[in-house]
Amino acid sequence: YDPSLPINRLAASNKLYDAMMLGKPIITNYDLKNSAFVKKNRIGFVINFNYDDSWDVLRDLFKTKSIYNSISKKTRELYLSYYKFDVLVKNKLIPILSDETNCTRP
Repeated sequence: YDPSLPINRLAASNKLYDAMMLGKPIITNYDLKNSAFVKKNRIGFVINFNYDDSWDVLRDLFKTKSIYNSISKKTRELYLSYYKFDVLVKNKLIPILSDETNCTRP
């Protein structure tokens, strides 16, 4: 995604969560909202938008199966622990719905 466009910098890409669900390493570029999340959780790689030496990590990723498998496992575990639908319902939606201060009554 071209980081010079505000919509690309701020968008919460569904592709991120799709990749997590499938247990695949995330590849994103700097200056996007989710790049810090990917880096912090070590679930993929942050590279420059324009092709340069930072892309070399991708070549190495596919050469070293153990690195690929390790990141894939971590990505899937993160999804199952925090972002799977039933987990989100239990941890986020139900507490909101059960909190009477969030309910509007006539």
